[in-house]
Amino acid sequence: MEEWVGRQWHRFITRAAGSEAGHHEAAAVDLSEMRRAIELMFRAGGGAAAVRLAEAGVRAQGGPRDWLQRLAGTGTQVRRPRLEPEVLSLPPRLAVLAERSLNRALYLWLAALAAALQETPTTGDWIEDNLRASRRALVRFPGLQPRLQRLLAAQLAARPPGERLNGRAARAERAVAAALRSMLDGAAAATPLGPARDDAPVRLDEVAPVWLWIETQPAPDTSTACARECSSM
Repeated sequence: MEEWVGRQWHRFITRAAGSEAGHHEAAAVDLSEMRRAIELMFRAGGGAAAVRLAEAGVRAQGGPRDWLQRLAGTGTQVRRPRLEPEVLSLPPRLAVLAERSLNRALYLWLAALAAALQETPTTGDWIEDNLRASRRALVRFPGLQPRLQRLLAAQLAARPPGERLNGRAARAERAVAAALRSMLDGAAAATPLGPARDDAPVRLDEVAPVWLWIETQPAPDTSTACARECSSM
């Protein structure tokens, strides 16, 4: 009996923590129902035919956790969008926005962004890479602009409040918020990130998930590769 009560309590706390953390089950959209539309958007945006669509794996999550999440032991992992040379990994379900239409639009935006990322040289700076790819995606799909504005407004509203953060975490969140606001204002070409960015680029595991962006991989270190190749000659 005690074991059954324990399971029910854990299920209740976990569900409550999810709803407090911005999980909108009633508006959820599954990757399986969007797969065809995502693939069409990705290919139309110039995405390579060799890239396959897959479910994103679990990765470390940053950002503050509320008391319910700490009690339930949740809020430490997330299934982030990620682009690799041969795989576009997206969350198996999106319930991060309060409207089903917005979660559907988010899947399509990620497909367009992923196609643009393939044509955008990566710098190792996750924020800058996504800002440049976002501009490229909107050039290819200008009709996405109105929906992107709604997505940006919703994402900014869901960001953790600054007073809950301090130190490096606060600076990292300010950099993310500034970049998102620059996209909302249509000024991403000249993003004012300098003072908030600190010396090192913001890492994904330092901030709460930014659902409008995709995890990027640093460009290969050609100088190191050249050094190895030249030394073997």
